[in-house]
Amino acid sequence: MKPAPVQGADRLTAWMRVMEPLRVYLFGGFFMERGGKPLPPIASRVGRSLFAHLVMNRVRPLQRELLAGSFWPDLPEGRARRRLSHTLWQIQDTVSDGSASHLTISADTLAFDTTTPYWLDVEEFDHLFDSLEISRRDTQLGRAGDAAALRACVELYRGDFLAGFFDNWVMVEQDYYRQRYLVALSRLVEVTKAQGAYEEALAHARRLTHHAPLREEAHQEVMRLCFLLGRTSDAVQQFERCRSVLAEELETEPSEPTVELYRRILRQRRAAIRPLQGEERATLLGSRSGIPFVGREEERRNLISHLERVLAGPGGVVLVEGEPGIGKTRLALEAADAARWRGFEVSWGTCVQGTLRPFGPLAEVLESISPLRAEQLSEQLKPVWLTEAMRLAPHLGKQNLLSSASSTPLRPAEESTRMQEALVLTLGALGRIAPHLVILDDVHWADQDTLGVLTQLGPRLADSRILLLLLYRSEEGRGDPEVWDVLRDLDRVAGLGRVVLSPLSVFELGDMVKAILGLTSMEPAVAARLHRRTGGNVLFTLETLLALRDQGLFEAGSDPGGVLERELAGRTIAVAPRV
Repeated sequence: MKPAPVQGADRLTAWMRVMEPLRVYLFGGFFMERGGKPLPPIASRVGRSLFAHLVMNRVRPLQRELLAGSFWPDLPEGRARRRLSHTLWQIQDTVSDGSASHLTISADTLAFDTTTPYWLDVEEFDHLFDSLEISRRDTQLGRAGDAAALRACVELYRGDFLAGFFDNWVMVEQDYYRQRYLVALSRLVEVTKAQGAYEEALAHARRLTHHAPLREEAHQEVMRLCFLLGRTSDAVQQFERCRSVLAEELETEPSEPTVELYRRILRQRRAAIRPLQGEERATLLGSRSGIPFVGREEERRNLISHLERVLAGPGGVVLVEGEPGIGKTRLALEAADAARWRGFEVSWGTCVQGTLRPFGPLAEVLESISPLRAEQLSEQLKPVWLTEAMRLAPHLGKQNLLSSASSTPLRPAEESTRMQEALVLTLGALGRIAPHLVILDDVHWADQDTLGVLTQLGPRLADSRILLLLLYRSEEGRGDPEVWDVLRDLDRVAGLGRVVLSPLSVFELGDMVKAILGLTSMEPAVAARLHRRTGGNVLFTLETLLALRDQGLFEAGSDPGGVLERELAGRTIAVAPRV
């Protein structure tokens, strides 16, 4: 059907809308968007695979008979061709924008229409890779242009080609692009290291060990870069990871060059200092009010505006980033308080380093659901999904559901996939019942299963009133490729904003210390000296005060302000390292 006639600016607007390209992402799964808005998924999995196959073979038409036999090999020819026709209808129903179907269809052949506007991440990746001639090693290292192009190349690779699809043709492409990506990533490590950009080189090297864990050279590069940056403990930990992976996968030990590098680094390792225990940090000087909320009013207002937006419409994700001890959790507490005042349900989950509990933080979220909400939830979810969620939080339904659940054994990957879908549906249902603030702390330590849920949840937040608040350390979050890829994708698909916390200013730090010590005033010079010592880091400031308390300097009747001024001026205060 032709669109109604339009005039002037309306005609220009309509023309621009028609010309907006279809953007197809095949790295890391299957995703499409147009005009900055995600398109709904093609209705069937085989439809997504077929469309991707046509896109990847866009230079030539493909025979319908061959496609029917390839995608439905177990069906008679007639039924297979009918399935093909139905699947083509599903594809057109999703990708067509009223003026272009993006397919060229004849009685005998099918093809992706390259004359209509489109953008393909795989095509862009190939263009960058081929233009750089990355596989050749006779070019000069460290050229800025090469580094920029390499960065663009590796950033396009959000994960394996059509991750989650297992068709034969897909697996061939997966291996091909995985190898190309590893070459590009290795080259980027070399280029950035040659430029002296050790932090960036380390991030890329860590990413390389994630995608090629059996490649000892990648582990060695991480160890060297950690050593160059003065992080000998991290270098030692990387060696232990390398040894563990080789033992588990190949039943072998690291090679002599890797072991020798480890020995050299070990000789340089500084003695570790025991950190303070959590209970010691929890309360300081008998304060009942906790850490004073200082210097984050603008960030608090931003979070409140996001809460109010979610109340009125679709959900989304807010990322809160900062160094350890900078005040991420304290800000989240303020957001939780503001959310409760606005009628939100609030749930917390914390990721734990090295946890053996899959979906751990999300299990905490489910465990906090009230009996009333659990009853409402049981009316929203199909029994098969409620039963899965009950494996993490049994109080969500009646126990006879678990006992009557199918005992058909599944492979571990299938079990994880089913649980991920159950959690996505459960969280979505919670958001439809009532507005919900879900806070996940320490996401830089998230397990793979939790990351899988977050990846699937992001595009579906538009259907429920959920604000997902994700807290993570800057260095660890950005340094872990798996975590950082998920966070970036969430920000792109469902991001409402990103909060990056900076250290407190001198004045803000002074206000916080005055509140903790019960002071009415503080000399600016004392606040400045404390700020220089702690860098404006909230946790380090608390540890400094706690160290003075443990030395008996804040006894009853003492002058806390005078003690602080004297100790800061007189000598070094031994505090535990930040963690």
